[in-house]
Amino acid sequence: TTKTISYRGMRANTMDVSSEWGSLCRFAVGFVGGGLSDAYEQPATEMTNGRTVDAIETQSPLNGTNDLPLVVIDGAVADFCIRSLQVQLNNNCQARTCIGQLAPSNQTEMESSVNVSMSAYTQDENFDYIQKKIDNTTIAIYYVIENAGEGFAFAMPAVNLSFTDPGAAGKNQQSMMDLAGVCEPTSTLNALRIYKVTQA
Repeated sequence: TTKTISYRGMRANTMDVSSEWGSLCRFAVGFVGGGLSDAYEQPATEMTNGRTVDAIETQSPLNGTNDLPLVVIDGAVADFCIRSLQVQLNNNCQARTCIGQLAPSNQTEMESSVNVSMSAYTQDENFDYIQKKIDNTTIAIYYVIENAGEGFAFAMPAVNLSFTDPGAAGKNQQSMMDLAGVCEPTSTLNALRIYKVTQA
């Protein structure tokens, strides 16, 4: 088909970046928009980027098996086995609903929240996170996802941990530490910062 719809006034409300061993890295963004009559249009001609179709990408998609070359926690490279890592951002936009209008007219941006979760095998090298959780001590997490010199770096300078203590279901079962926490800003740094990694 040559039909297209142009949505205007959209805001990025949520973001979910997840990486897991054996799977492609997932990057999902949720948008919200107003319901006014001019919020979208149907152009008379096909609309693409610059009115042309972009060439097919030749670079391999990022994957969670071997495209996370670096995870740094509290200033040191993580020396324990991590199975998955996920960062979630929510701008908590709330719809403005008005009498006489079928759809929300706009959104109000509320306080943003950033959460991180990490599933790791329970080892001596990460067992002290349980005490940090009890003491309410934040940790800093930085990691990179890249392929052939292209990708992203994520910086979370203060993560307040909150998770269930690790355990095992029974004999011959792996013990997992499913770390989870809320990212907080510091006096000088944002709760989450994302950098574009580009090959020099």
